[in-house]
Amino acid sequence: MIEQPSRFRFDRFELDCASRVLRKSGIRLKLEDQPFRLLLALVQRQGEVLTREDLRGTLGPEATYADFDRSLTRSISKVRTTLGDSAIHPRFIETLPRQGYRFVGSVTPVSTQMSAVAQPEQPVEMTQMPSEVKPKSRWRFPRLSFRW
Repeated sequence: MIEQPSRFRFDRFELDCASRVLRKSGIRLKLEDQPFRLLLALVQRQGEVLTREDLRGTLGPEATYADFDRSLTRSISKVRTTLGDSAIHPRFIETLPRQGYRFVGSVTPVSTQMSAVAQPEQPVEMTQMPSEVKPKSRWRFPRLSFRW
């Protein structure tokens, strides 16, 4: 039996299917449920053209055509915004007019055992400005002198 990968990596992103989390360079990104499911479907079938009908089951079969069309457009937009992608110059999601969508980024499937060993979760370190260094104010107010 072939084990389905539980995580996928592309560029600096990692998509975790089990916990339904998208990370960029280890930092968790906010992505709603429908856009997450859409991204997962595209990543799992990387390189394949997914038609609107293929994606209908991903976003919910109970929606009417008009609702589905808006949901799909909105979800694609949210995924692109989260990934920093562009419809005009796509790095990840390519729109094929009158055909569908295709994930064009390079995807690496990662199994659960491999990801735990290969990249353990590490806390993100925050750098702080030393307390003795204070930023200069860029606003200067002229001194007004009043003579009575």
